[in-house]
Amino acid sequence: MKINKRQIAPLLILAYWMFEVVQQAVESGSAHEIGITLATIEYCTTPGSIVVIPSLLVWLWVVRSKHQPGSEDDPRVIMSAALRLEASGDVTAAIAKYEDVMRRFAGTEAARDAEVSIRNLKAKIG
Repeated sequence: MKINKRQIAPLLILAYWMFEVVQQAVESGSAHEIGITLATIEYCTTPGSIVVIPSLLVWLWVVRSKHQPGSEDDPRVIMSAALRLEASGDVTAAIAKYEDVMRRFAGTEAARDAEVSIRNLKAKIG
């Protein structure tokens, strides 16, 4: 899983919260794994944890779902659309999509791939 910059805050808060919960479990006198696990579960069911943990998980889920591949902000999506246009015979629209990738994602691997695709298409059509 690739971590986005916007995902770091909820992950850090969640990790800190869980660290605090486990630390409270250890401080309560639990000396072995089962005792620590049971005390951790006990602390995770306190009103604070019942609010904080699901809130952080929802926050993380929302941030993650907003940045999933599949949007027009992902060069792979645009390249796939261009390839489908190319396969269907709509070369002009495919070149326009490839040029869009080159413009929006200049200097990336996707832009270089788009440039090669444009050259190949132009060579095919003459």
